[in-house]
Amino acid sequence: MHDAEVQEYKDKGNSCVKSGNFIEAILHYTHAIKLAPRNHQLYSNRSLTFLKVQQFHYALEDAKQAIKLQPKWPKGYFRKGEVEFHTEHYSEALTSYQQAILLDPSNKTIQDAIDKTNIALDQQVTDEKRVPAIATGMGVLLGLLVVFADTFLAKQSIIQYLILKFALVITFGAIGLGLAKSYCYFMKNQHDALLEEPIDLLADLEVPKKNQEKNTSTPEAEGGSQKQAHRKGGAAAAKQRFRKGKS
Repeated sequence: MHDAEVQEYKDKGNSCVKSGNFIEAILHYTHAIKLAPRNHQLYSNRSLTFLKVQQFHYALEDAKQAIKLQPKWPKGYFRKGEVEFHTEHYSEALTSYQQAILLDPSNKTIQDAIDKTNIALDQQVTDEKRVPAIATGMGVLLGLLVVFADTFLAKQSIIQYLILKFALVITFGAIGLGLAKSYCYFMKNQHDALLEEPIDLLADLEVPKKNQEKNTSTPEAEGGSQKQAHRKGGAAAAKQRFRKGKS
């Protein structure tokens, strides 16, 4: 009965994936995983659906879990490579695909993914080299235009010495290089951020609520203890008065 229920949730998830209803598919796979947490195929399927809705962090975590549960299964590495490819971590994706092809050498889908990743990786490396060079060249060109305008177009040249003109051109080139490096660093951080765990806003909202409940319950508890102490004090005093009265 237990296995039949897991299979039912899995089939429903697969059906939702085929119809493009990925959010509902995630729910079905999650129900199945709760019943069969050691089933690596369920994590692989849910990784795919998370990838489809661009929840890259959870897609990567499910792919890793599939690999952990079944290290000799090529699709786990393929799922991991897919997440890394879509977040433009091409070097890591290539490693994952290569691990998958070692386990399934005749798989054309994996081989196509490797070929596609090699092309993307080469382009990425080329861009990382080309962007700083282009930006530096544009900076130098802008510096030369400023020097040219100061020398030939201005009524009176502001930059009198040749060494200062040379330094100005070099400065503009350095600014262009710095901007290019900043851009490349920014883009890398953007890609890394895609794999970071999303902020759980509901968890942040629950903390103040719990603190508020704790604070509201504290005065009552303190009041109750004070009343109890008062009652005890009253009873002791009454007994003492009663003894005095008897004596």
